[in-house]
Amino acid sequence: MTDPPEFAPGNGEEIEAGEPIESLAAFEDEASDDLVFRIRRSIYRRKAVSQLVSFVWNVPGLIFMEFWQVLAEGLSPKASRKEPE
Repeated sequence: MTDPPEFAPGNGEEIEAGEPIESLAAFEDEASDDLVFRIRRSIYRRKAVSQLVSFVWNVPGLIFMEFWQVLAEGLSPKASRKEPE
């Protein structure tokens, strides 16, 4: 068997962040409005394409099933019988 790595999570040892990571944690910069707009536009575009592809993929099957039901009802022996008056 192999020994777990030295800094594996859950082995009881705490990993010290160190000076470079602490200085990066203090670094804060607000995202520009243009960046947020571009990200949202990209998400909306992907969502719209996903919905369009899903619609295009499912519609032919739905149309085929509808035609199949119409055909089955038209050829059904029950549909051709007339009830006596």
